[in-house]
Amino acid sequence: AVICAQERLRAPERTRMRDAYGWPTCPFPIFIPLRALRDAATTQPRPLLVSYAQTLREMNLLGTMAAELPDTYFQQRAKDGGCIILLDAFDELRDAAARQRLAKLVADLPTGPPNAPNRIVVTSRIFGYEGQLHRWGFVTRLLARLTPDQVRDFIHQRYRVLARIRVGPSGLANGQRWNPETRAQRLISRLDEDSGLQRLVHNPFLLSLIISVHFKSSRELPRQRHALYAKAMEQLVDEWERLKDGELELEPTTLEAELEAEEKLALLRELAWAMFERNLAGGDARSHTVITSTAAEDVLTLALRDIPRIATRRSGTALDTFSRSEAKRWLRQIGERGGVLQELGNVEASDEVQIQFAHQTFQEYLASQSIHASIPAVQHLRTNRVRERWHDRRWREVLLLFSATSVDASPTVSYLLEQGTPDADLMAGAILAEQPRRLDNALIETTLSRVTHLVLAAEVALPTALEALNILAETGLDPVERVLGRAALTAPQRGVRVRALELLARMEPNRPAPAPIAPHIQNLMRRILAHEQESRLRLAAGFALARSDPRPCITGLLPEMVHIPAGPFLMGSTAEDADATKDEKPQHTLTLPDYWIGKTLVTNAQWQRFIDAGGYRTRRYWSGAGWRWLRSGWEPKADYTTAQALAVVLLGPLFDPLVRLLLRRPPFSQPHPESWDDPAWNGANQPVTGISFYEAAAYCRWLSEATDHPFHLPTEAEWEKAARGPEGLIYPWGNTWEAGRCNSEEAGLHKPAPVGSYQAGTSPYGVHDMAGNVWEWCATPFRMHYAWRKPDWSERLLNVVLWWLSVKAIRGGSYFRDRTIVRGAYRNNYIPRYRGIYNGLRVVSHAPVVGSDE
Repeated sequence: AVICAQERLRAPERTRMRDAYGWPTCPFPIFIPLRALRDAATTQPRPLLVSYAQTLREMNLLGTMAAELPDTYFQQRAKDGGCIILLDAFDELRDAAARQRLAKLVADLPTGPPNAPNRIVVTSRIFGYEGQLHRWGFVTRLLARLTPDQVRDFIHQRYRVLARIRVGPSGLANGQRWNPETRAQRLISRLDEDSGLQRLVHNPFLLSLIISVHFKSSRELPRQRHALYAKAMEQLVDEWERLKDGELELEPTTLEAELEAEEKLALLRELAWAMFERNLAGGDARSHTVITSTAAEDVLTLALRDIPRIATRRSGTALDTFSRSEAKRWLRQIGERGGVLQELGNVEASDEVQIQFAHQTFQEYLASQSIHASIPAVQHLRTNRVRERWHDRRWREVLLLFSATSVDASPTVSYLLEQGTPDADLMAGAILAEQPRRLDNALIETTLSRVTHLVLAAEVALPTALEALNILAETGLDPVERVLGRAALTAPQRGVRVRALELLARMEPNRPAPAPIAPHIQNLMRRILAHEQESRLRLAAGFALARSDPRPCITGLLPEMVHIPAGPFLMGSTAEDADATKDEKPQHTLTLPDYWIGKTLVTNAQWQRFIDAGGYRTRRYWSGAGWRWLRSGWEPKADYTTAQALAVVLLGPLFDPLVRLLLRRPPFSQPHPESWDDPAWNGANQPVTGISFYEAAAYCRWLSEATDHPFHLPTEAEWEKAARGPEGLIYPWGNTWEAGRCNSEEAGLHKPAPVGSYQAGTSPYGVHDMAGNVWEWCATPFRMHYAWRKPDWSERLLNVVLWWLSVKAIRGGSYFRDRTIVRGAYRNNYIPRYRGIYNGLRVVSHAPVVGSDE
């Protein structure tokens, strides 16, 4: 939502949606925190977007704009289409009935017109969503972990905000200046050095806690999440105390009622445990996360009676009365000021207020610690209770945190292994991954053996096998890498093999590895690429090698070429092809001499050679128009505005000389492709993208000189024959669309794939990536018709414009285009100065190259 808003407002240093997510357009963002609209899910609801507008006005969140905001503004905006509607925290509505009513409101949101549909995204914790939106066609997705780049960006952004609001870190006097970038980099360096912390930072909530702890006390960073939670709770209680001191109405009624920090935590622990215990009989998956104010007061009253300083001075009715009074006051204080508890509104048909912890993780941690803090008899009962409920996912985190903080986790792990079920074995493995203080070696070996069996056994369901694989990786123990390698090569389920490859390379799904991988893991990835045909495995292995791909076809100077024999072929589309556009027709026979074409697209590693050889500084590699473009010193940081695009169209070849004359800027200061610095795009084995036609042509001239062999960009005819074969296939592999054979929109990658990933999608001649992945520059000037058809008057007019702009043909579609666009006959065009982030190239030669197949 923020990225969309910044792009639409043209904020400085904004990120474009197409750069961040690969979307060609920027939608209108509507962000709705559902907690603020909890009253919208009534028995006679208004449209959700109408309630949203009214809430913004009532809460005065838009300042003077609020008075002028019509109730129907967002509703009408959504009807017009092109919106992304983000609905946050569906699970925080108080009961299943309210969530069901809200689901109907969400389903009734305008979908927009067919040419500008709205995107609707609803977030929820797993346990707070019971599938209410499935009946309306909503698809469930699990949130991906933060990537290393996102972690670094998150830290920098958070520290910049803290500096902007003039909050100072620990150790600095009030008002003393500090550098947020230095502070952020210090934390990043600490995280890079600490494998324990690296296990935590991929979760946004845990990363936020790490930043908070580092900001307040930079010398102490817990390596386990339970220790991180402990620090966070201490800080929240400390913050509560600081705020309380400034509010007279929150002072204790008597001095003896003032509690120490540990006593306050004890009250929170008892409340957290009681919420689990009291509501387990309810069928609602979230019944254990809420409690009425009266019930909470009952729990706190009993807990206060057990505090020695209070109990020693009173007894009987006086103690009960005092404890009840203090419980009400204390509950209000920490709820209103402490950020630990929060109100959810009234229970239906009642004046009772419902209360929950501000974050469920706090409740789970505090409940787990209530076991350790209890007297022996109660501790024994609670220990048995939490073990007996190991199969209830609502108790999962409590059991894990209890085991991690126990003096010895062996009894709990032994109990789980005795159950003899896959789920119990997974829970034992999860405890092992928490790095408990003590666990018998024999139990460690047994747990690892059983979890490994779940990974490699053919009869185990895929979700169970994947969970087991992730648990193994999280343990960080020595045998794990061998198990991952074995799983990558021999696991019976393809999804397990793919995930094993990702874990070995320490990379996120479908993203380039963040760093070079070890030589023995490189060899495993190369083995996969040499023997496997399935695209998901090849993609994972390719992305794993993105920072360290040693294959000559990726990094070598001389490209691997494929021979296209001389002879006729069918070019264009027939009148019967329903997907064909007018400029593809008529289909005709064309005869070409033999030639050689690059087996793969030019890679980033190969383009690096061009940069290192001074390609952007050497005049002889560039055409006259290309050199003028390079020396003009101007390229928009974002998409071309309407005015800029109009200037390019009107001025044509005069644009770049005029820009240089008027702006008097230094030569183009970006001697590399537009997407060169993006970690998701700049893997060594990914195709180079973000280049203009001028750059593509300059590369060919440089390569010809460097190899003493003639290379050039393909013509449209050369490209199409290599893609479709002599029979004019619709797709490189045949005349029927088949998912999984190319990197198109249907693949969902949203980025260029490593070249050669789709072995099953090669053309009849064995050329890779001729459908999808990236658009490819062609040498042919683009015209609206083939020579075998007489153009109409509109095409003649457009041809004049195309000639004036020197527009070139591009072919192949790209990762963000669908199956109709990645057809071999589909034609597209681009102005040569535009550096499209979807545009790459492959080379052609009319002479055999040493090492090619002819």
